[in-house]
Amino acid sequence: MMIIVHRGIDQIGGCITGVTNDNTRILIDLGQNLPNGEGIVDDDLVNGKVIEKIIQVIDATLNTNYAVII
Repeated sequence: MMIIVHRGIDQIGGCITGVTNDNTRILIDLGQNLPNGEGIVDDDLVNGKVIEKIIQVIDATLNTNYAVII
């Protein structure tokens, strides 16, 4: 088994961690970066095509929380 922290190790929010073995790929969270002080989210994952590309190569996602910023 291999655990990969794709991002989020040095920030609050925007965490993406993967757990893989020879047969299965699971993402733990697919978090979006938090907005900056001006309310702007600087994040490639805002683009739906990027998310589609990521989820095509995984078997499952596990979301550890759900948050909506208003």
